[in-house]
Amino acid sequence: ALDLEKSTLSRELAGLLRDGWLSSAPGPGRSLHLFLTPDGERRLADAVPAWERAQARAERELAGLGDALLAHFEDSPR
Repeated sequence: ALDLEKSTLSRELAGLLRDGWLSSAPGPGRSLHLFLTPDGERRLADAVPAWERAQARAERELAGLGDALLAHFEDSPR
């Protein structure tokens, strides 16, 4: 789940719609259905490998950090 303010989400979606990466159609009630356009699908396909590399790098660089922090606080005087 995303933890975003409604105004932040609306602003970001407006940009994606404006840039042609998303399209929309009315849904039931006040809902709105959003779809990736072909350009949006290409952009997503291009972005996924970079995202996966960034996640892998973060995992490598942060590996063991939780254990180190826990040990630090366990050894700290109270």
